[in-house]
Order: sequence, then C-alpha cells, then structure tokens
Amino acid sequence: MIMREASIMKKIILVVLLLFIITGCNNKKFDVAIYTRPPIESKVYDKEVLVQQETTIYYKGEYAKKLIFKETMKFNSIDKNFLENYSKMTRETFSNDVFNYEGFGYKDNIYEGTFEYMVTLDYQKMDMKNLSEIKDGFTAAAEIVTDDYQVSYSKLNDLIVAQGLEKNK
Repeated sequence: MIMREASIMKKIILVVLLLFIITGCNNKKFDVAIYTRPPIESKVYDKEVLVQQETTIYYKGEYAKKLIFKETMKFNSIDKNFLENYSKMTRETFSNDVFNYEGFGYKDNIYEGTFEYMVTLDYQKMDMKNLSEIKDGFTAAAEIVTDDYQVSYSKLNDLIVAQGLEKNK
C-alpha cells in the first residue's frame, strides 16, 4: 500500500513539474523596453557632472503598465554635504503637490560621489483619465493616453525617443 501511494505521489509531482515547465516558464507578466542616452557632461551649481539617463517601460501588448526613469549624476569632485543637500532639495521638489498622485514614486541614493534618483510611474494605479485632463502638469498624459484611458506603449515609445533616448536592442 505504501509503495503504491509513493508511486502515485511521484506521478503527481511529475505532472505538476511538467505543467510548470509548459506554462510557468513562458508566462511573463510584462515585456520590458529599456531606453538610454549616452552620458552627457553637464554642470550642477558650477560642479562638473556626467549625467546618464535610463527609462524602462513595462508593457503588455499595446499598453504600458509602468515606467521607471533613472538618472545617475557622477560628480568629478564633490563633498558629501553637497550631495546630501542636493538630495534633500530634489526630494522636496518631487514631494510637491504637482507630483502627489497614486502610482507616482520617487527615491534617491548617494554613493561614491554619485547622486542617483528614480521616478516610478505605475500607470495601473494612476487615474489616467484625470491626469489626461490636466492642462498644466508634469505629465504629458493627454499625448499618450488611449480613448479608454490606458497608456499607449507606442505613443510613450515615440515620446521617449523624441526626447533623445534610444531603445536598447
């Protein structure tokens, strides 16, 4: 009896593993598109800096679900107090009411003379109908929203490329 139950359990485990391999491994939640811009030499408060930008879009079919914008600023010579003050100022800017929307996120990081910040727009949580009706705001929502108030991946792609970022292959 125990041998028979062990044999049945082995068959069940084999079937579960087979189903996982067939369905689970190919079941991606979202496709990902990454856009970058070559590093740009710039100045921030008369301090020389190398700026790199990356935008990642998570999408499914024609609809963008989330966008993450990351900017990395590597300063040639800088003191930690300057970076901490710059971080505080940037955080205060992104905590303004104009950015106070569900689905909007901001975080930053300081390391080895580098200031990095990341802005997340989770379109699944944002009220895109409301945002597309705002005339003066941080977002170009009206340009990228479809008739059913979802974010068009192709329109978002075109907007990002027009800003000088290139889609990685």
